[in-house]
Amino acid sequence: MTRQLDEFDSKHPKYILDWNNSLDWKGHTLYKVVYKNSFTDQEGGWIEGYNNLSQNNFCKVLGNAKVYENALVADTSIVADEAEVYGDVKVCMRARVLGDTSLYGNLTLYNGVYIMVPDPEARNIDAPDVLVKYVQECM
Repeated sequence: MTRQLDEFDSKHPKYILDWNNSLDWKGHTLYKVVYKNSFTDQEGGWIEGYNNLSQNNFCKVLGNAKVYENALVADTSIVADEAEVYGDVKVCMRARVLGDTSLYGNLTLYNGVYIMVPDPEARNIDAPDVLVKYVQECM
């Protein structure tokens, strides 16, 4: 896990991790995301390290969402609610992972893919078995 921002990002980070607000989750230590702006700080979801959420663009992890291991949220993507993204999953280019969804394995979501599993009984989705709804415009 990388605990340092690179030199450019450390001057004006989009977010920081709150090292004093951690969560032990399935053998991983996750930290609360705090989004920085000029007026106020906004709490986000939980990530394991800076390698899980890009400092660029509008991507966010919100609510009680968790992103860890080698998973990455980038570009203008959002992982929110109770969603859980881990393994080698990449969420990028306007993709959305919402609700009570759990994605893992080797998967890349992009180009406006929208996944939401509202039913906790149908929660675990393995990468080869993913059913997705493609939408032209997301948010």
